Amino acid sequence: MKNLLFLLLTLSFVGCSNLLYHPDDIVYSTPKQFNLDYKDLYFNSKDGTKLHAWLLETKAKKKKGLVVFFHGNAQNLSSHYLSLAWMVNKDYDLLIFDYRGYGKSEGEPNPKDVNDDAISALEYGKSLFDKGKYPRFIVYAQSLGGVIALRGLKDFSARSRVDLLVLDSTFSSYQEIARDRVSQVWFLWPIQHLTYLLMSDEYASYDYIEQFDRPALVIHSKDDQVIPLKFGEEIYQKLKVKKDMWVLEGVPHIGTYHGNAFKERERLLNYLEKLSQ
Repeated sequence: MKNLLFLLLTLSFVGCSNLLYHPDDIVYSTPKQFNLDYKDLYFNSKDGTKLHAWLLETKAKKKKGLVVFFHGNAQNLSSHYLSLAWMVNKDYDLLIFDYRGYGKSEGEPNPKDVNDDAISALEYGKSLFDKGKYPRFIVYAQSLGGVIALRGLKDFSARSRVDLLVLDSTFSSYQEIARDRVSQVWFLWPIQHLTYLLMSDEYASYDYIEQFDRPALVIHSKDDQVIPLKFGEEIYQKLKVKKDMWVLEGVPHIGTYHGNAFKERERLLNYLEKLSQ
């Protein structure tokens, strides 16, 4: 029995680790393939680790804002930028970066250091924002990027300048999402509560949500099979700021703007237009 429990714990731990970080260094595509202008950039995290980023630039003379994009747990920026690349043709610049260990970024990911990456990315984005004199500073976070971005904002000194945080298909507790994953495997269901011993929420955003002080938009699909709707609802309920929530139907995980989802794209653009400048 002890050996069986050890095996189950090992399996659940591996599953939790894969949930957090699954990077690769494959170049899936570049903005140039879609006739989008971009800059290949690097900046340092707090410990000196070099992080890779792309700045996709609109051709519009009058830019509507800068969007700093925190992507999900798999692949790298060369696949995830496509989720928001359409915004570049709508007069927004898009800064997307890779956490350490992803793509061309140095290092290996872990919650503490990735939190430092988040703070450094926000600071780098703010420096670009100041130089570009943009009217809006937007932080957009999908999936794993949501818990990373929200936790990073806690220690971001210029947080008051963020006009909106968008949390798309995300969660706030590593322990809770791990428990949810383990509970879906029938032979691991009896030990689901042990995930609290395997995962730490020290660098999660759960305990910070109620203190977050900037406007927020939560987006989640009823049909998200990766991160269930209840996780987005929990975030929305805990937020004490000016907030909205869009509950989608028939949309897969982080599929808000995929394909011909023009309705949701226009919905976001209209929402951003209404932000105070």
